[in-house]
Amino acid sequence: MEKICGYCTTKYTDETNHSQACRYHPQFYFPYDIDKDGIHSKGWQCCHSTDPKELGCVFSTHHNDVRKVYRSNSIAYDYVIINQEE
Repeated sequence: MEKICGYCTTKYTDETNHSQACRYHPQFYFPYDIDKDGIHSKGWQCCHSTDPKELGCVFSTHHNDVRKVYRSNSIAYDYVIINQEE
């Protein structure tokens, strides 16, 4: 049965899932360089890459029981575990 990963949105099956199948950024991309002191500089907040298309910095197995949930009125998000009814 094909599933969709909540981290990287890739379609996968249990047979193709392994410890490095998924690659994602656990924190959000901040598109502006507004603080010259370096507190909020442009780039991924997890690995500090400034390339918005940079592949994820974390490897894991795929998970279909998580979803990206945006914080209210923000570009910031969190991954949350959802309940699966099968």
